[in-house]
Amino acid sequence: MKAVVITILVAITLGSGAALAQEPERVGLYDSRAIAIAWAGTEPFITELKELRARHEEATASGDAELAEKLSAEGMARQEQMHFQGFSTAPVDDILTRFSEPIAAAMAEAGVTVIVSKWDKDGLARYPDAETVDVTMALVLAMNPNGRQLGFVKQIGDKPPVPMEELKKQLAEGHE
Repeated sequence: MKAVVITILVAITLGSGAALAQEPERVGLYDSRAIAIAWAGTEPFITELKELRARHEEATASGDAELAEKLSAEGMARQEQMHFQGFSTAPVDDILTRFSEPIAAAMAEAGVTVIVSKWDKDGLARYPDAETVDVTMALVLAMNPNGRQLGFVKQIGDKPPVPMEELKKQLAEGHE
């Protein structure tokens, strides 16, 4: 599903249905953790987080406990999702779609028509004969993250992802 969504996105962006008609010769692989980490250093992420905090503070200050609770839960859910995406192998399609034009340009430059997370074994199995190319840094740079996040991206590649069940257990125990 993830590769198909990205293929459709690219086909629409490039104005051609050709990407859907045949198996690609080159598939771009990316480390989804790097995408999530880079996302945390982008202007849209920072702006959304500031807006969520401001809405929470306003609700709290006005005595709207129900809204404050709802916004707090939203913040915690976003934080949990970022943990799953940044430290394990959760999909990052929600992030990639925010940067469709620069991602499409990075894909064109790399000569790939489909991108698939390197952790998505089912997605990769759809393209058994395709050449694979690591496009992680091209996708990261297309998002224009800050320097701090780029440093974290470079470090994460050397480490294996935390298995999802282990990460869920750690988060349940209060580890961050």
